[in-house]
Amino acid sequence: MLLVTTVLSLAVAIVMTGVAWRLARDEQRRSDTRVADLAADLYHDDSPAPVPINELFAPDAQPRTKGSLVNALAIGVVVVGSLIALLVLFTSGTSERPGTPVVKASSDLPATAPAALELTALAHDRAGNELTVRGLVRNPSGGASIGGLMAGVSVFNRQGDLVASGRALIERPSLEAGVESRFVVRIADAGDVYRYRVSFTVDNRAVAHVDRRDRIATVQLP
Repeated sequence: MLLVTTVLSLAVAIVMTGVAWRLARDEQRRSDTRVADLAADLYHDDSPAPVPINELFAPDAQPRTKGSLVNALAIGVVVVGSLIALLVLFTSGTSERPGTPVVKASSDLPATAPAALELTALAHDRAGNELTVRGLVRNPSGGASIGGLMAGVSVFNRQGDLVASGRALIERPSLEAGVESRFVVRIADAGDVYRYRVSFTVDNRAVAHVDRRDRIATVQLP
């Protein structure tokens, strides 16, 4: 667009320069005609006037011609300069200024985070050194369908060290929006257990969840 505007501006400038030069040339011709008429009035037909007339008026005609050409060129320069100034003004007005907010394309905008899962129930059983954790997880009504969701349990001792962990798929192969599913995770060799924590993953990627129970999802064992 900028290139097209520049070419059009130069074309207009050239045309205007040609018009100005032609006007100056016509004015010079009219001036020469007036000079010739004045010379005819000053001398009679039988007087030796041709040579003195030429010598008298010729020096004045040459400067007028040069001045006319200079004026035509000056007009052209003014026209070109004006067009360039307008072009710079309009193009700079549309350029990005510091502090101006830039709207990104939709493909560059960050994707909306999926709705967090809801942990609605949680319980556990102990049989010797084995710990079994059961619960209910729900996909909220605004959530997307999730397939291959796994429940994970991390077990910690009194010092806060991780001593064991386990994972298992939830009962439903696909958790649709607004649907709830059970999960059961069994962990062997969990004799030294003080508390455990529940989490959810899909393809080893963590899935956010919120605890909708009366207690938090990190459960302390009696």
